[in-house]
Amino acid sequence: ASTRALTTSFGWTHEESFVQHDIQELLRKLSDNLAAKMKGTDVEGTVERLFCGKMLSYVRCLGGVRHVSLREEDFYDIQLTVRGCKDLYDSFREYTQVETLQGKNKYAIERDGKTEYVDAEKGVWFRTLPPVLMVHLRRFEYNVEYDRMAKVHDRYVYYEEIDLKPYMVPNDPMFTVPSQGQATGESAGGGPAGSAPVSPGLTDTALGPGQNSTTGTPPATAGTPLGSSCGGGAGEDPTLPPATTSPFRAS
Repeated sequence: ASTRALTTSFGWTHEESFVQHDIQELLRKLSDNLAAKMKGTDVEGTVERLFCGKMLSYVRCLGGVRHVSLREEDFYDIQLTVRGCKDLYDSFREYTQVETLQGKNKYAIERDGKTEYVDAEKGVWFRTLPPVLMVHLRRFEYNVEYDRMAKVHDRYVYYEEIDLKPYMVPNDPMFTVPSQGQATGESAGGGPAGSAPVSPGLTDTALGPGQNSTTGTPPATAGTPLGSSCGGGAGEDPTLPPATTSPFRAS
């Protein structure tokens, strides 16, 4: 069957149809086009209801300074690191790990009309998860030695069920997004001095007050790994391309 109608709907030319595209890019283009075609029909909003979740990025000042900057945004898939992570839980911990802003990267806030640089931490929580959560595994990364993208062949474990409660927004008024503006506390400060803006893809587990980091052992509800997992392992062919997106039901 011809796929010309599909690729034409993506805005691709004949030449672009023969260029290798990232699977995540293909998925997003397909979802966006489906959502657009559904507008004005009985199934309008189906793509959003099935695949759209919300995440909360934050910067929280330390040292007794009561200021939190929050940003809530939609997501349709999550990019997870494979290198150095043995399973999905390791990847989610890496994705939500807290980063401390200090030294030259201190966070700038305005107090009494003056700019003040304070220590802070930034991270990301998941506010809501969609009925179907799409995960994009970062199986390719830039290799400095060979100056090209290289495939990561590390063994990686999936589970039939996963427990994502440790990565959800804690029940704390501090993490309630105001109806107007994006900052709470003493003032609406600026961004981190000398650091990138808060971005879900760049943060690594953000911890609430009095919390400890989660352990490296999957919860008892994790279930059993799916098949022989993916990558590495005896008898597996490392030249076979692993699935770069893995749809699974959120628990």
